[in-house]
Amino acid sequence: MFLCYISSTVITIKLAYKTTVKIRDIVFKKIHKIDLLTLEKMMNGEVINKIAVDVDLISANLSTFLGELFSTPIVTIFVFVALFVVSPYLTLITIGLMLIMLLVQLIVIKKANAAQEKSLALYEKLATFIEEHVQQYELIKSLDITNVVNKEFKQLSDDYLKVNLRSTKLFSMIYPINFLFEDTVIVSAFIFSLLFQSFNLSSGSPIQFLNQINLALITTFNLMLRFALGELWYLFKVSADIQITFVSIKRIQSFLNLKEKFNYQHTPIEQLKYIKFDNVSFSYDNKHLALDNVSFQIDVNTSTAIVGQTGSGKSTIMNLLSRYYQPTSGEIYFNDHNYQKLDEYQFNQKISVVLQDSIMFSDTIYNNIACVKPNATKEQVIQAANEAKIHNFISNLKDGYETIIDENQTNFSAGQIQQIALARAFLSDADILIMDEATSSLDSKTKKLIQDAIFNLMDKKTVILIAHRLSTIINVDKILVMQKGKIIESGSHDQLINKKGYYYQLNQVNVDESSLM
Repeated sequence: MFLCYISSTVITIKLAYKTTVKIRDIVFKKIHKIDLLTLEKMMNGEVINKIAVDVDLISANLSTFLGELFSTPIVTIFVFVALFVVSPYLTLITIGLMLIMLLVQLIVIKKANAAQEKSLALYEKLATFIEEHVQQYELIKSLDITNVVNKEFKQLSDDYLKVNLRSTKLFSMIYPINFLFEDTVIVSAFIFSLLFQSFNLSSGSPIQFLNQINLALITTFNLMLRFALGELWYLFKVSADIQITFVSIKRIQSFLNLKEKFNYQHTPIEQLKYIKFDNVSFSYDNKHLALDNVSFQIDVNTSTAIVGQTGSGKSTIMNLLSRYYQPTSGEIYFNDHNYQKLDEYQFNQKISVVLQDSIMFSDTIYNNIACVKPNATKEQVIQAANEAKIHNFISNLKDGYETIIDENQTNFSAGQIQQIALARAFLSDADILIMDEATSSLDSKTKKLIQDAIFNLMDKKTVILIAHRLSTIINVDKILVMQKGKIIESGSHDQLINKKGYYYQLNQVNVDESSLM
């Protein structure tokens, strides 16, 4: 018996652990498949909660009740069969009482589930609030709104505490109700037994089941009933844990059902010749168009700049090119293939993106550069760093390329982070390099050197620049000028200046550093 118990415990724990790891892995992989627009609408705390809190709740409860779910129902059924053999009528009366009490239990559990779901939702809001305000510490201080933020936090915290307390109270009621029901059923069964025996003795009843009832039967029946109810109520206790687990499972399931980026197919990507937008429109809210019937073509190994004021649609084009978003209407082609049909892995290998605010992993400088090309040699990594004009700086660090970039990137300047991001892009084998004002945080001298390095890549890469400053795009092959989601002009810098249109007006604002932000 001891060995069986140990074996079942070990098996249960292993099964719960493997299930938890599998669920967390599925949820994490789902994050990389979700449409970016959908993910952006979710709170940070909500995503973290799905991976951490909900999965941990499932894990904790699985290891508790998995073993009991196998043994307890079997024992309970066996005992109730024995009770039915001893006294079928008393057993039926007992089952009737239990069904009434079970109904009460289900009502309490239903209310507890609703409270638990609301509690987890408020916890997500609280986690998001804390994360956002830690990140916005400097802004909060500069605006002198600490008191306002503290009041908002207290209100949110009080709301969470109130709902969580209600959830805890409701779930805690299940156990005392179980004990009350157990005593009620046993006492009721005992009273019915005595009444039947009394009726039998006083009237000499010819009814067979009454004639069979005696003190020994009553004692046997009640002892067996107490044992059966103990098992059954323990099963109800486990069911309360299961209900908590089901709330988390339901929340994870809703997350897994979120819309994914594309129904990717496995069309191979041959040698890239051109990228084409064909009457592409896009809306963030299904009401207002961020892009309105945009059409253009970018040939391989050319440089293209996209300019325009804030909100004109520049970044939307970048996100569509990177397949972060799906067009609301229209088609995007890589050669003759709709890019939604292209193999995901091959597509991701074709494009490298450098953002204005680049993000690094909390890892070494070397790994942050080499992550785009795991089989890169040290010489290749150093060459990429040289092209980004960051090698000398890295070499002078105490730990060189093994220096850890901390979680919030506070041990490097914004310019240095941009240069590391550029080194990463230079190292990649991507045919297409998309840069969103990737040199904005650099000093003029370094910026000029890196711009020269970028333009030297144009013989072997297709470069697309999202430009906020006109001085960075004078030498590109083609400029797309955007206004209110439409391309209103296109051509080289000289052609657009001679045209004396919208681009010319923007250029006149500040010839040296025309800011379009």
